[in-house]
Amino acid sequence: MELLFGRKKTPAELLRQHQRALQKAQREMDREKAKLDIAEKKLIADIKKSAKANQMSACKIMAKDLVRTRRYSQKFQAMKTQLQAVSLRIQLVDTPSSIERETTKEKVPQIINMESNDDAALQARLDNLRRE
Repeated sequence: MELLFGRKKTPAELLRQHQRALQKAQREMDREKAKLDIAEKKLIADIKKSAKANQMSACKIMAKDLVRTRRYSQKFQAMKTQLQAVSLRIQLVDTPSSIERETTKEKVPQIINMESNDDAALQARLDNLRRE
């Protein structure tokens, strides 16, 4: 069955995969916002050019488009901020488990180096450590 569907991903692998997806989405948001900023600057220049040529109807249409572009830019910034918040939450959720893994790595050599060579006692201590 494992050959058909692949092995089940560990929580750490899933976390890494989700973090990568969030970072990719943030980069895409940055690109889109940069495109909108360029379009905004171009619109401002076009509005000034049309105003000098005394084309007020064209200026009015471009001004509405400028307002729309600025609104989209603000929305992209808000979406990027939300993605960053989700990314931070995921990191905070993983922090306790990573601390637990690190403390477990520190305790295992201490348990092994104890003066007791009794396998049953060692196994009981390891089981105790797993429950913590």
